[in-house]
Amino acid sequence: MAAMYTVWVSIVYMFHPQTFVQLGASYADVVEFYFAAAALGGGFVAVMWPLCRFWIVAYITTISVGELIAAGCGVILDGVPTRWDLAGWLSMLLYGLVLGLFFGRSLHRGVKAHALDWSSD
Repeated sequence: MAAMYTVWVSIVYMFHPQTFVQLGASYADVVEFYFAAAALGGGFVAVMWPLCRFWIVAYITTISVGELIAAGCGVILDGVPTRWDLAGWLSMLLYGLVLGLFFGRSLHRGVKAHALDWSSD
């Protein structure tokens, strides 16, 4: 996933480098963030995978990863969180919540589909 986003941001950077200047983010920061978020988020989901057979845990997991991604985007675009205004904090929280709610059901279904069925023995 991080590689796909890197390809996309590379194309944007080749044709519209001013986009990064306008947002105050460098190309390298964005690419590093994609790979760091993928590693941290993927690791967290892997640790939580066995518990995600419960739908509430699946949603908490995806919301947590969504907040991680939103916070990283916020740091790239607005700097350190101590400098964020109320709108920055609210948009980060809302973005992470929406991402988490969107992917929670998929995670839960994926875990249930790949779970071992101990009752069939």
